[in-house]
Amino acid sequence: MHVHVSKGNNICKFWVEPLSLANNHGFASKELNTIYKIIRIESNIIKSYWYEHCGQ
Repeated sequence: MHVHVSKGNNICKFWVEPLSLANNHGFASKELNTIYKIIRIESNIIKSYWYEHCGQ
């Protein structure tokens, strides 16, 4: 399970379980830390939408 995040020309991918950065193109470390924290806090919602979209 993963999440893509984009802003302008910047894009990154995080694995949700276990939470880790898969790749990054353009985001600064500070931005990646913020994204990481948001994914960690919202992981239950992210998983719920993932399962709804992709199935279990």
